[in-house]
Amino acid sequence: MPHPVMCEKFMNRPDTTFLEEQIRIITAWRQEFQWVVDFGLQAAEVANFGCYPYGKSLAIMWALGAHTLTGIDPDEKHTYQEEVNLSRMQLELRSYWNFLTKSEHVTEEDIQWWNQEVPAFFKHELSQNEFQIDYLPRDVTRYTGLPANFFDVAFCDFFLHEIWWDKARGNSEYATLFAIGQMAHVVRPEGYLAAYEWVQTGTFHRLDFRRLFEQAGLTVVHMREERLDNWRGKGYAARFICQKR
Repeated sequence: MPHPVMCEKFMNRPDTTFLEEQIRIITAWRQEFQWVVDFGLQAAEVANFGCYPYGKSLAIMWALGAHTLTGIDPDEKHTYQEEVNLSRMQLELRSYWNFLTKSEHVTEEDIQWWNQEVPAFFKHELSQNEFQIDYLPRDVTRYTGLPANFFDVAFCDFFLHEIWWDKARGNSEYATLFAIGQMAHVVRPEGYLAAYEWVQTGTFHRLDFRRLFEQAGLTVVHMREERLDNWRGKGYAARFICQKR
């Protein structure tokens, strides 16, 4: 049987198809969240409420420069898929680095791909075991059990409006307020809640998120409403940044 070290020297270039797709998805979301960066928010610990579409949690972690991430979603299949994607990314990043440092068949193209196509966030953050990334299935319209006053920033992106517009709920406005209260609960004093939400479309009544944020003990320090006509849909959406009093 060949010696294990000898096998490593002659290993083939790992398939990068999955990594390239994840880089594309997460980088696109990172660009979507530039508005949070432009405001000046940074965080060591961040909680993202709403893990679907996939990649958003890691993108907001990247944007804010956080080293601790908790992704929360009421659908267990969404949190499970994020865990699977993260584990596979970490495995394939380490595999490619092992190939670059131990194989005798590394080409300039292989080195160039790693240096130019793989963002530092993937190489230096996602491949580290000590970085704390968790995905939890939780219904935020009920008590989540997350630690109080822990996170620097709680974030959601087109998540809360689904609760408020849910006709199956007996009191959807109260459920939305409770969810916002849960987000505020986990943020440290003087920390922030950032949200990007629909406030009006052609089929649903207008939503007054500012009022609910203030009822939850938050001060709205930034709000910008805009008309959208893109892949998200058509209507009016607003970006909010609120500070916990």
